Amino acid sequence: MTSSSNRDELFSALADLCNRYPHWRIGQTISNVAGWADLDIRDLADDVLLEMIQRHLAKTIEPVVSSHSPLRPLDEVVVETNDNM
Repeated sequence: MTSSSNRDELFSALADLCNRYPHWRIGQTISNVAGWADLDIRDLADDVLLEMIQRHLAKTIEPVVSSHSPLRPLDEVVVETNDNM
Protein backbone atom coordinates (compact mmCIF):
# COMPACT_ATOMS: atom_id res chain seq x y z
CA MET A 1 0.00 0.00 0.00
CA THR A 2 1.21 3.47 -0.85
CA SER A 3 0.81 6.27 1.68
CA SER A 4 -0.89 9.50 0.70
CA SER A 5 2.33 11.51 0.93
CA ASN A 6 4.23 8.98 -1.20
CA ARG A 7 1.45 9.02 -3.76
CA ASP A 8 1.51 12.83 -3.85
CA GLU A 9 5.27 12.77 -4.40
CA LEU A 10 4.89 10.16 -7.15
CA PHE A 11 2.19 12.12 -8.99
CA SER A 12 4.24 15.31 -8.68
CA ALA A 13 7.29 13.57 -10.18
CA LEU A 14 5.12 12.07 -12.92
CA ALA A 15 3.77 15.55 -13.72
CA ASP A 16 7.36 16.84 -13.96
CA LEU A 17 8.23 14.00 -16.33
CA CYS A 18 5.14 14.69 -18.44
CA ASN A 19 6.22 18.32 -18.67
CA ARG A 20 9.67 17.18 -19.78
CA TYR A 21 8.16 15.00 -22.55
CA PRO A 22 4.87 16.71 -23.51
CA HIS A 23 4.52 14.59 -26.65
CA TRP A 24 4.38 11.32 -24.64
CA ARG A 25 1.01 9.96 -23.56
CA ILE A 26 0.71 9.15 -19.83
CA GLY A 27 0.60 5.39 -20.39
CA GLN A 28 3.58 5.68 -22.74
CA THR A 29 5.46 7.64 -20.06
CA ILE A 30 4.89 4.99 -17.41
CA SER A 31 5.77 2.25 -19.88
CA ASN A 32 9.03 4.03 -20.75
CA VAL A 33 9.92 4.31 -17.06
CA ALA A 34 9.28 0.57 -16.67
CA GLY A 35 11.70 0.04 -19.54
CA TRP A 36 14.34 2.17 -17.83
CA ALA A 37 13.94 -0.07 -14.77
CA ASP A 38 14.05 -3.16 -17.01
CA LEU A 39 10.72 -4.30 -15.54
CA ASP A 40 7.39 -5.34 -16.94
CA ILE A 41 4.91 -2.53 -16.32
CA ARG A 42 2.84 -4.87 -14.12
CA ASP A 43 5.85 -5.40 -11.85
CA LEU A 44 6.69 -1.71 -11.47
CA ALA A 45 6.15 -0.80 -7.80
CA ASP A 46 5.34 2.80 -6.90
CA ASP A 47 8.65 3.31 -5.06
CA VAL A 48 10.63 2.04 -8.06
CA LEU A 49 8.58 4.22 -10.42
CA LEU A 50 9.31 7.27 -8.26
CA GLU A 51 13.01 6.45 -7.99
CA MET A 52 13.41 5.96 -11.75
CA ILE A 53 11.56 9.20 -12.54
CA GLN A 54 13.68 11.14 -10.04
CA ARG A 55 16.92 9.67 -11.42
CA HIS A 56 15.93 10.53 -14.96
CA LEU A 57 14.86 14.08 -14.09
CA ALA A 58 18.10 14.62 -12.18
CA LYS A 59 20.21 13.91 -15.26
CA THR A 60 18.12 15.73 -17.86
CA ILE A 61 17.72 19.49 -17.96
CA GLU A 62 15.63 20.75 -20.85
CA PRO A 63 12.18 19.64 -22.00
CA VAL A 64 12.41 17.43 -25.05
CA VAL A 65 10.51 18.72 -28.05
CA SER A 66 10.35 16.35 -30.98
CA SER A 67 9.26 16.98 -34.53
CA HIS A 68 6.01 15.19 -33.62
CA SER A 69 5.26 17.43 -30.68
CA PRO A 70 2.40 19.89 -31.07
CA LEU A 71 4.38 22.23 -28.80
CA ARG A 72 7.19 23.06 -31.23
CA PRO A 73 8.20 26.72 -31.15
CA LEU A 74 6.77 28.59 -34.11
CA ASP A 75 10.19 29.76 -35.27
CA GLU A 76 11.17 26.10 -35.78
CA VAL A 77 8.16 25.19 -37.88
CA VAL A 78 9.08 24.83 -41.54
CA VAL A 79 6.44 25.94 -43.99
CA GLU A 80 6.85 24.40 -47.39
CA THR A 81 5.71 26.41 -50.36
CA ASN A 82 5.25 25.38 -53.93
CA ASP A 83 6.76 28.10 -56.11
CA ASN A 84 5.65 26.31 -59.29
CA MET A 85 2.00 27.29 -58.89
